[in-house]
Amino acid sequence: MSKILRFLRSDRGEAVPWMVVLIIGVIMAVTVWKYIGPGLKTAAQKMGNSLAGQ
Repeated sequence: MSKILRFLRSDRGEAVPWMVVLIIGVIMAVTVWKYIGPGLKTAAQKMGNSLAGQ
């Protein structure tokens, strides 16, 4: 565990910015997909049905 923590810190002890950005980006992507994904699927089905004339 300490090797991972050392890897995540630079020489001055600051967190590596790209790692923080990556973690935040993944969390945001999962959250957006979880809450918006079902709505997009329903909208796509409705659009497909209307194009098919149903």
